[in-house]
Amino acid sequence: MPWRMRGIATRASLIIASVAAGLLIGESLVRIFSPWLTEFPFSENVQGISSLRPSFQGRMVIPHTLDFTATTNSERFRGTKEYTPTPAPNTMRIAILGDSFTWGWGANDDEAYPAGLERILLNATGTTRVQVINAGVPGTGTGEEALYYSTWISQFHPRLVILTVNGTDVADDLARQLFYIDKNGKTVPRPLADIAAADSTINAVRRLVTQFPLYTFLAQHSQLFKLFKGDVGNLLRQQRIAKLSGTTDRRPDTYQGEDFRNVGLRLMAGEILWLNDQVHGHGGRLAIAYFPERAMIFTPQGTAENESRSDDYEIAQFLAKSCHNLNVPYFDGTAAFVTQARQRPDEALFYTGLDTHPTPAGYQTFAEAMATFLEQQGLIVPPATMLADQN
Repeated sequence: MPWRMRGIATRASLIIASVAAGLLIGESLVRIFSPWLTEFPFSENVQGISSLRPSFQGRMVIPHTLDFTATTNSERFRGTKEYTPTPAPNTMRIAILGDSFTWGWGANDDEAYPAGLERILLNATGTTRVQVINAGVPGTGTGEEALYYSTWISQFHPRLVILTVNGTDVADDLARQLFYIDKNGKTVPRPLADIAAADSTINAVRRLVTQFPLYTFLAQHSQLFKLFKGDVGNLLRQQRIAKLSGTTDRRPDTYQGEDFRNVGLRLMAGEILWLNDQVHGHGGRLAIAYFPERAMIFTPQGTAENESRSDDYEIAQFLAKSCHNLNVPYFDGTAAFVTQARQRPDEALFYTGLDTHPTPAGYQTFAEAMATFLEQQGLIVPPATMLADQN
């Protein structure tokens, strides 16, 4: 090899070695000082709405915090069970909408609260005539969940639809901008064409990135990659909000105080009204459930949890009033968690530190309290009654 070619090869090798060393150092620093979740890429955008990818199984890990496996069936629901479009005769089918608290972040498939609720109801009725569909999608808000019911969940004809709300839903709604308040004060969904146009850049980048040969491997093993992906995602979401809202200087996390109440809560109330009309139009009934966050049960840790507790409390009170006005059954799980925390102080109901989602014990606590509420409200219709209704 000529000396000039050897020199080029040497320099190229040094550059590659330097880049590799830099990436390894960066990966080590992230893992030590700011560890991120490594996960299987489990979600995708369908007609402007976040949805689970069909037929996947993957492992989610946050070092020293949580480690769980998640499965999605061919119909984009969590778990392995498949569902016919129409439930069997005299079967009580329940669909539960929500975000990561419904989907069961930090828990295996059978530990998520919809799966626990189904087991409890089956044992209580002594039959196999109860089905609970876990239609939760992490990162969504009430507006997106309402649209998800209309475009997809309604095709499975649930008799009861439970919308599970928590303290992040107002911020998620404002970030997604899928509903807006028109000049007449009515909350309506944006046209799908407008949503698709706003999502065009995000979807193009997502397609490009996910086609990278090492994407799945890096997503599951590299925390530096996750940090980079998160920063890019935040920039793209900011651009999307600007397209839909017509503003360039407002982020969802700047909606506080009066904006939180007059914009965020008002939007949520309108979305619930819209969803209630949709569910009734398909012959079902809607119920609302509030799933408290850790700050509502235990002493807040720092300023962020203090602010979260204040917002969560306001959301819970607002939901109670809105549901009363709409005659929609409303369940607040806070009391059940407080009671459980007092009776079993050594049992961890929420993760702490890098993640504060409920633990499997927390999901079970909510499922047990929800089952009691549904039975007390007469929302679990006995199979014989259902069969008589159909005749």
